[in-house]
Amino acid sequence: MCKINTPTTAVYSELGRYPLNSSRYLRILKYWFRLIQTDNIIMQTVYKISYENCLKGNKWVSNVKKLLYDYGFNYVFDNQTVVNEVVFLSMFKQRILDCFLQELYTSKSNSSMLTLYHHVKDIFEYENDLDIVPF
Repeated sequence: MCKINTPTTAVYSELGRYPLNSSRYLRILKYWFRLIQTDNIIMQTVYKISYENCLKGNKWVSNVKKLLYDYGFNYVFDNQTVVNEVVFLSMFKQRILDCFLQELYTSKSNSSMLTLYHHVKDIFEYENDLDIVPF
């Protein structure tokens, strides 16, 4: 248990855990791939309408577009296809984790609360000392 004002940067770093949004983003893209590759006429029609309304503010498709654009995969959304889904999802996951670690290290180095911590903890991994702390 930690204090309420403990920076989340320190918590993630101590536990060696990634945020849950990385797995959520992967699930969103898997579902999107299923939609763009489906043979179901109804799903194809609904997706085409959603895609056309994307510029007009359709939330879900716009969010998928933003997600892919934010992580530098705009060509995937623009082409509405991917050559190898498994390889792409692996690359996308790695990009999410790399961006998270980059933000984590930047946040740690810029935080006045974590000045000492930044110099002591330089590797993102679970600290075994947490196992020996009594409850």
